[in-house]
Amino acid sequence: MLNGLSLFLALLALPASEERLVSHSGGDIRYGGGRVWLGTSEGLALWKGPEFEPKGFTSFTQEDGIGRGAVSALAVHGDTVWVATVYDTTLGGRSYQVGDGLSVSLDGGRSWRHITNEDIFSPLGGPGTPVQNPAFGLAISDGTVWAAFWAGSLVRSDDGGSTWLRVLPDTSYEKINYTSLRHRTFDVLAYGDTVWVGTAAGISRSDDGGRSWRYYTVKEGLAGNWVVTLARQFVGGKWIIWAGVKSTGEGERDGLCRTSDDGTTWEVVWDRAPWNLAFVDSVVWAATDEGLYRSSDLGRRWEEVVVEDLVARERLEKFIGVCVVGDSVWASSDEGIALSVDGGESWRVLKVPVWTASLDEGEVLGEGPSEPIKTYAYRNPFSISRHGRTRIQYSLSRDARVSIYIYDLGGRLVRRLLQDEP
Repeated sequence: MLNGLSLFLALLALPASEERLVSHSGGDIRYGGGRVWLGTSEGLALWKGPEFEPKGFTSFTQEDGIGRGAVSALAVHGDTVWVATVYDTTLGGRSYQVGDGLSVSLDGGRSWRHITNEDIFSPLGGPGTPVQNPAFGLAISDGTVWAAFWAGSLVRSDDGGSTWLRVLPDTSYEKINYTSLRHRTFDVLAYGDTVWVGTAAGISRSDDGGRSWRYYTVKEGLAGNWVVTLARQFVGGKWIIWAGVKSTGEGERDGLCRTSDDGTTWEVVWDRAPWNLAFVDSVVWAATDEGLYRSSDLGRRWEEVVVEDLVARERLEKFIGVCVVGDSVWASSDEGIALSVDGGESWRVLKVPVWTASLDEGEVLGEGPSEPIKTYAYRNPFSISRHGRTRIQYSLSRDARVSIYIYDLGGRLVRRLLQDEP
């Protein structure tokens, strides 16, 4: 349109490409083999640097051999990378999560092998559907990979994923019980023969590779019974186990718990439940729905770290992932990813998935994240039930009157947001 800007949402989606970041909606972040790996809503990303820009990443999607959809769990050890993926489907008018199994690379991402849910669970007797059965936790220990599935419970493989063994974190059952909350697993932490499993009914711990278990719930000192993250920190000559927990009902609350005596006693140190934790010596970093936080005294006092890019004028407020490598701090949210190279004092933020062209003149507005002139729609496509909103932002190279129309994929007009407005 002459002297204006028409925004066609269906035309703003990016084409698939390996040598860039396919999505800025981030999840788990892991460091291994001297590299930073990032789970996103559209696949897995590897930061190759040196620029903290979309072109500084290599992305892996279903076309590259990993599972379909978003990364729901990630584990890295050297050149070995395990990733779980999940996507949404609609059944009977309701949206459900579908697990698309696990994918593994043994050569730092140069090649991938996809292992479907059916490959894992058919020999184990079910569940027979991947619906509501994504893996939310992964751990690598001494050549064994552990995977915490929501409906399929805990499984392990000692041969790189060729065969699988179900390891129920509850010895009162010989077979999986789909109604048992202790069989609903959400995270796993493993080292040597010790395995900690976060479930919807507390924490299960085994010191013999899963043959016998001890259990920790609200009765043993946890704040809540739904355990969403587990982490291990070595400080002051001892190991501390951390657990982020959420309430499942009356008598429970969200919180961050820790034990320094292998579960004999638990202490609730905070009233928030992080999705991920990271450590540098005695400093604890926590990614929460309320923001990114840092504690210098093992969780007794917390300070919020403002993640704002003063150049690009972008800010993140809700966080999913955090990873610390030396002075570098990586943080992710469903609206973007951020990097600080000075311990969290200043930040670069990648918040939107595109640097697009002006539809008026075919002129690119914004060559990179350091340029504040941007035109985008994010999320696109989006679901009202899942994402709540989409963001539409535009910039003009000069003063003009603007119209913004939204069309569906069939070319039908959905709504006029702006009509020839200054």
